[in-house]
Amino acid sequence: MPPVIRAGTLADIPGYHACLGAVALERRYIGFVAPPALEKSNVWVRSLLDAGNLFLVVCDDSNVVGWCDAGRIDRDGFRHRAELGMGLLPQFRRMGIGSRMLEQAISWAQNRELEILELSVYASNASARRLYARFGFAVEGLRTRARKLDDLYDDIILMALHLQTPATPRAG
Repeated sequence: MPPVIRAGTLADIPGYHACLGAVALERRYIGFVAPPALEKSNVWVRSLLDAGNLFLVVCDDSNVVGWCDAGRIDRDGFRHRAELGMGLLPQFRRMGIGSRMLEQAISWAQNRELEILELSVYASNASARRLYARFGFAVEGLRTRARKLDDLYDDIILMALHLQTPATPRAG
């Protein structure tokens, strides 16, 4: 049976935490290079769910093998935007799951009348950059030499998908 994408719940926190930790240990795709404390994952997921933000999990049988989250930025002047994050265990990549999660994240953002869905991705992660570009995410900025890990630098590319045309002209 193919992996299932569904809304995550509090019961998924241990599985999400294990999956996040495994991706972190790859030291390539996300900002963590080691698993965070379980309590940090607990706080993060609870904050997403309590705010009505997006928290999806990908399950293969009863194991969490991936996730996607998107959270509206909760600050005056920024509530028209949401930040996106996602990850999958290596054996579940290149199966179309990332595309399916992005479709759901974009739909979630549109249903909440958000204007911008944004993310950051390492320049070295060419496959993720191509995936985001296929969905219309455009490069909006670059943080050069943003990460130095094992004496190697990596840039962080800032990307965004504009879901609505602004009602008022840009300032400046």
